[in-house]
Amino acid sequence: MSLTVCLCKTDLDTLVTAVLLFPELPYDIRSVSSRAPEAYLADPSVVCIECGGSGRVQENNFDHHDGCRVLPCAAEQAWDVLGRPQKFAELVRYTAALDLGEGSLGAYAAPSLSACVSGMLLSVRAETERFSEGFRIVSALMRADISPWDIQALLDMEPRWMQYMEAKEASRRALLTANVSVLLKEPYVLMTTVTAQPGVHGLLRSRGADVALAGNGSRWTISFGLRVPAYYVPQVVNALIELEEGWGGPVGGRIIGSPRGVASRLSLEDIANVLVRLFSRT
Repeated sequence: MSLTVCLCKTDLDTLVTAVLLFPELPYDIRSVSSRAPEAYLADPSVVCIECGGSGRVQENNFDHHDGCRVLPCAAEQAWDVLGRPQKFAELVRYTAALDLGEGSLGAYAAPSLSACVSGMLLSVRAETERFSEGFRIVSALMRADISPWDIQALLDMEPRWMQYMEAKEASRRALLTANVSVLLKEPYVLMTTVTAQPGVHGLLRSRGADVALAGNGSRWTISFGLRVPAYYVPQVVNALIELEEGWGGPVGGRIIGSPRGVASRLSLEDIANVLVRLFSRT
C-alpha cells in the first residue's frame, strides 16, 4: 500500500479507514478543501479518503458522498477490501453507525473513541496534525484490541490523551447552554440551534428532536432520527440544492450537510423554511 494519503477533513471514518489501510502513519499527507483533483483520484498510489471517487476502490478511493449509489462508509469499504477480518468488525460497525447517524451511540457516555477523537479535533487545529494524532489514537486502540465503546484502558496506556476527553467534556457543558428552538412538533419534532460545538445532534436528539438542524452560520448539518421515513432525506437534499449547489451526504445515511470546503450562502431561516414546508405537507 502507498504511503500517500489525501483527505478533505479528519473525522472518525477517515481515521479508521486510514488505519485499516496503512501499516504505519503515511509520510505524505495531502489535504484538499473539498474534492481531490482527478489526477489524485486516478492514481492508485494516492489513497483518497472521503474526498471524491465514490465507488472507485480499485483506484484506492474510499468515499460515499459524491455518487448516486448507496455505498457503505469509507471504513466499511476498506474493511471489504481487506476481506472483512472479524477482529475489526466491532470498530467498523461502530464507525458506520456514527457516520450514517443511525440512532444514538451514547455520545456523552465517555470514555468512548468518538469522544476522544472529537476532543482531539477541538484541541488540534492543523488538518495534517489532526490526521496524524487521530491515526495514532485509532492505531493504538486497534493494536491493543480495545473496544471503541470504552477506551479507559487506552487512556491508562496513554494518559496524555485524557486532555482530549476533558476538551470534549468542556464542549458538552457548553452545549447545555445552547439556545434551542422548536419549529415544528407534528408530524415530527424539528429543532434548531446555532453553535460551533460538536455533539449538537446528540444533544437535540436527547431533547426529543426527530429532525435536527445545527450550524455556526457558515456550515450547516441536518440529522434525521429513525422515526423519520428515509425517503424524506433525498427530498430535503433536492430542495436545498435548488437554493444552493453542493448539499448532500452519505447516500442512504441520515446526516446531510451544506457544501464541503466553502461557507454556505444559506441562513438558518432559509434552511428552516425548507424543512418546515416539506414536513408540514404530511
